[in-house]
Amino acid sequence: MRQIFLDTETTGLYHAQGHRVIEIAAVEVVNRRLTKQHFHYYLNPDREIDQGAQEVHGISLEFLQDKPRFPDIVNELLDFIADAELIMHNAPFDVGFLNCELGLIEQKPLESIVAKVTDTLKIAKEMRPGQRNSLDALCRHFGIDNSKRTLHGALLDAELLADPFMIVREGVYYLFFEILLRGENKGVIGHAVSADGFDWQYRGVVMKEEFHLAYPHVFEWNGQVYMVPESHDDFSVRLYRAVEFPQRWEFVNKLLTGHDYVDATLFRHADMWWMFASTTRNDVLNLYYSKITVNYFV
Repeated sequence: MRQIFLDTETTGLYHAQGHRVIEIAAVEVVNRRLTKQHFHYYLNPDREIDQGAQEVHGISLEFLQDKPRFPDIVNELLDFIADAELIMHNAPFDVGFLNCELGLIEQKPLESIVAKVTDTLKIAKEMRPGQRNSLDALCRHFGIDNSKRTLHGALLDAELLADPFMIVREGVYYLFFEILLRGENKGVIGHAVSADGFDWQYRGVVMKEEFHLAYPHVFEWNGQVYMVPESHDDFSVRLYRAVEFPQRWEFVNKLLTGHDYVDATLFRHADMWWMFASTTRNDVLNLYYSKITVNYFV
């Protein structure tokens, strides 16, 4: 499953008034995992930028003078999003502007190029009727740290977090998730807590390695809490145990080695441990088992 999370910045609110796209940013997610593929361009709009719009995104016309124009990057954009599910927050806004740009150069609309368009604002309104559902409001609601988001930037909006995994202990909800460090181009594991599963507080990064981490599968066994984050860059499936849950974790063992395993998920059945995992090389889902302990699989 290939998904593209996309955002735009514009010279103003309404394309029908001649406003143009000045920034496009998109990140690729395959099988719920952020890849290292992204698309990002600033664009020269050949027109003024409304003051209100510039106060939101901080992009000046002077900065855009030497940037390409939409026709210069359109083929690369269409190749990047083709046949994917396109996910946007307030999709009608972005789709409307992009279709206007495409129409100016006699290109087909987005809906004929992508497999599907999903609007996360519509989803948020259905889940939280009558409440503010901007990206900032949703970050506050779910306890996501967006302190670096001092301005509304398209690429930052597209790359906040991925792979949320929740566990409930003693009536408290704990959410673990991947945070993509854009400067290092790798993931770390962050977490948030909630008393009711609705209002969340971000509590910081709980796990960081020299390699990319994602998909923090968390489970309990014999009074202990374990985590198996995806660590395909290490060519292993790694098991960690909480020393002081939820903040401190220690490495226990490599359950599997030798392949770039992704999205390993463990469960207990018939007095044995089982694990589903795939690799980045194909779409085959593999099943592994352990007759002895959670620390060793074949």
